[in-house]
Amino acid sequence: MNNSAAGGYKPFSAWTLDELRRMQEVNVWAPWVLAQHTVASLRARGGRGAIINVSSSAAVIPEGPVFLNTAPSRAGAAYGGTKAMLNRMTVSLAHEVVHEGISANTLAPQAAAATPGLVASNWLDDGYFEPLDTLAEAALALCEVDARVCTGRILYSLQYLVERGHPVHDVTGQRLLEGWQPADIVARIAVMRGLQNRA
Repeated sequence: MNNSAAGGYKPFSAWTLDELRRMQEVNVWAPWVLAQHTVASLRARGGRGAIINVSSSAAVIPEGPVFLNTAPSRAGAAYGGTKAMLNRMTVSLAHEVVHEGISANTLAPQAAAATPGLVASNWLDDGYFEPLDTLAEAALALCEVDARVCTGRILYSLQYLVERGHPVHDVTGQRLLEGWQPADIVARIAVMRGLQNRA
């Protein structure tokens, strides 16, 4: 599972070439090289396995004009561009390795993952956040599925949990996460979409 990112949001003309190179290195080339090594390792032991690249909704090209006034819409060219490339790379990789029982998918938070730094920034409304537990549970579900059934997909954690009807445990796996089961998540997705459209 490739889960690291560099970047953020600022105007197109504000990015320096060094910043863009660093973002590309972290968001695209590192997952690319790690996936190459992983595929080689999986092949050496006979195939079968799962590759998950963590993406972002910032990869989606905003509809417009008139564009929504959200950070990904107005200032997401650099970060969103790297995540779009990650998505595209993952889909091609999936086509190459599915016959070996290896899946490759991207997984993104529905809106934003409740990392301590992002929550503390007060940058987003609380309704945007999902707990890290839901991302972990969606990743686990992706590891369990047969590559012939699910590969080459650009997935959002909450939608995928609902699609699978997958119960959500806390990250320790010891208890069900109250308020974040598939039946609860449908309403939470609607709230997140409403906040995104209102921004």
